[in-house]
This record gives sequence, structure tokens and C-alpha cells, in this order.
Amino acid sequence: MTVPETGPRRLGRAIRGTGVTARLALALAAVALLSVALATVLSNRGLTSELNRSAQTRLQMGATHVASLAADLSGPAVLSAAARRELAHLAAVDGLQVSVRSRPIALPPGLVAGAPVKRGGETIGAVVVRPIDPVSYIEPDRQLQHRINHQHLTAALLAAVLRRRRPRRSQPRSRGHCDA
Repeated sequence: MTVPETGPRRLGRAIRGTGVTARLALALAAVALLSVALATVLSNRGLTSELNRSAQTRLQMGATHVASLAADLSGPAVLSAAARRELAHLAAVDGLQVSVRSRPIALPPGLVAGAPVKRGGETIGAVVVRPIDPVSYIEPDRQLQHRINHQHLTAALLAAVLRRRRPRRSQPRSRGHCDA
């Protein structure tokens, strides 16, 4: 009773049974797929940190804008309760929660940003903003990452398909016989 060949042995025999052109085409397809896979891994590695930085930058710009609004809404020295409610409403339109402080504070780690509230060059307080829903706040960045991954996958498939196509020969190949 013979045991059927599986795994690397079977693949080795299948490859040895093909011609040089087929082996070369297979090797080129493998290199193309491997290069696209490597590009995807490397781009995702750097892309995630860039997308996080982008979200933090957008949040900081939102904090600066909310601080500017707070300065415009503040009375002679502080924000009234009505001005605080209006500021919270305006921040919520941008998907942000806002808290107003009497002075700047150290920010906790995470998706949070702060900005000083200035009037006439003097700091009269500070605002701290964070997204109402952090997941939906970073969703556009994640969608961009998924679109890039999809493009890499499409490139890999195209590379594999293009490498598998062999040019048609106009004449049959000679097998070493001469008609002389």
C-alpha cells in the first residue's frame, strides 16, 4: 500500500514537471504577490500612526476653534451659564464634548485636546475637548486605511493575472530536430 504524496513533495514534483517558461512565470507571479503583500504591511505600519496623528490634529484644531468661540462668548471675566450651554451646543455640532476650565490643565492621554481661552492677549481660561463618540470620530481615517488596503489587494490580483498570461507563439517550437 502506497501513501499518497501531499504537501511540499507533491508541489516539488509538480513544479519539476513543468517547463522553464512556466517556472519563470510562477516565480515572477510569486515575487509580484510578495512585493504587494510587503508594501501593504509596511504602509499599514506607518499609516496607523499617521491616521492617529491626523485625528489628534483635527481634534486640536477643534479645541482651538472652541477656545476662540469661548473668548467671544465670555463676559468681562468668565463664561456665564448661558454662554457655557451655547458653547457646549456649538461643540456638539462638531461631535465634541467641551469642558471650560478657569486655567489650563494637564491633559490626560488619549483622544483629547485643549486650548487656552485668550482675550486681549491675556489667558482667562482653557477649554478641553474630546469626541462625543471616539469610534465614529476616527471612522473616516479607518475607512481611508481600508480603501488603501483594497487598492493593494487589487494590485496583487492584477499582478498575479498579468504574470500568468503567456504570449502566444506564432510558430511551433522545434524539439531539436533539423530538416537539413
